[in-house]
Amino acid sequence: KLCHHTGNVNQQQQDYQLSLHVIHELARYLCELSVCLTFPTADSTSSTSTKRPSEIAYGSVLVAMEVLTPNALPFEVREEFCRSIY
Repeated sequence: KLCHHTGNVNQQQQDYQLSLHVIHELARYLCELSVCLTFPTADSTSSTSTKRPSEIAYGSVLVAMEVLTPNALPFEVREEFCRSIY
């Protein structure tokens, strides 16, 4: 029975690591993609992003977390992440 429990813990750890990897890679891609996006300024002669890099990174992580199912990333983990930011 101990081996079965240990195997379950190992599987959960692997699943958790995979979820973190997916979040990391997707958020990184979204941040890189945001570099290609520009937003028109008031004078319409130039364009620039009005968001700070930290806002783009935070939004990218939130979007990446939303892609995962509740089984892959429980709501409690999402909530804890948001609480840790504020």
